[in-house]
Amino acid sequence: MLLERPIRTERGEVRAQTQRGVLVRSVPAIAALLTLVLHLAGNPHYGFFRDELYFIICGFRPDVGYVDQPSLVPLLAAFSQSFGISLFALRAIPAIFAALTTYIAARFTVEFGGGRFAVVVAALVTTFAPEMLAFGSRLSPDTVEMAVWPLMALVVYRIARGADSRLWLLFGSLTAFAFWSKYSVAFFAVALIAGLLLTPQRNTLRTGWFAACIALCAVLIAPNVWWQWHYHFPMLQLLHNDYDKFMLKWPPFPLQQIMIMSPLLSLVWLIGLGWLFANARTRFLAYAYVALIAMMWAGDAKAYYPAPVYPYLIAAGAVPIERWTGVRHAWRTAIV
Repeated sequence: MLLERPIRTERGEVRAQTQRGVLVRSVPAIAALLTLVLHLAGNPHYGFFRDELYFIICGFRPDVGYVDQPSLVPLLAAFSQSFGISLFALRAIPAIFAALTTYIAARFTVEFGGGRFAVVVAALVTTFAPEMLAFGSRLSPDTVEMAVWPLMALVVYRIARGADSRLWLLFGSLTAFAFWSKYSVAFFAVALIAGLLLTPQRNTLRTGWFAACIALCAVLIAPNVWWQWHYHFPMLQLLHNDYDKFMLKWPPFPLQQIMIMSPLLSLVWLIGLGWLFANARTRFLAYAYVALIAMMWAGDAKAYYPAPVYPYLIAAGAVPIERWTGVRHAWRTAIV
């Protein structure tokens, strides 16, 4: 499978790898299922959010573009109402993406070498971080991005670790899929490539499959780019007006990141950022985060725009936390 590691059989490692395989298959899936149940139970309350009503109306008039967004979220919103007005059906969409986000964060934790406790920590923090809860509680373009961005990072991480270069085609497809939800994925894709260029993993870009990835992505997003061009890029004008009028300049953008993810829970992703920097094989992911924040800070982005990046930072932070606590169950219970 795409994200599985080959099982080594040398000198008694079969049993350990078998147990790890059970961990990979069970704990992330259980965490995702619990997240899904949580959101399905909690989401369909308090009525439709105003943006959701707008998405539904846009989706009932299908097009390859709209003034202030691509087409994916409006089409999903309209599809959810195909059999009648249903808040539950609409909010089931973010519930599914929230569950996928938790699953991907848990799988990333396993890829980083984390055990069962690290997976639990990553799943809990990913599920209950305030901005992640918001993205999973109502439908918005960020709902899709919160699952797709960490999956993009996971694919690149696997490529950097020596996986088949043809996975670049999957990366291109995921980038295009996220683009049809929200244009900000372009910043994240550029940030990931910048992270690779700043590290020895830049060698992974020296393949025809990376060029094919760019070409595939360009083809898949071309209809929406054409629509924006045909109408003189109304999205750029909207963003310019929005930022000039409503953008808060204080506190600084990096501090806002800690606030939207909760000052307490942010300890996990901050530890993860340090851990990524400290390891040569993961350093490109740390550089990618710094590049993303720098670009969005320079562009006066809203605080929540880079939030979909945090699942992989949370996954990274859970690994050293697990190692620091060792087998001290009292510490682990307190952390949970």
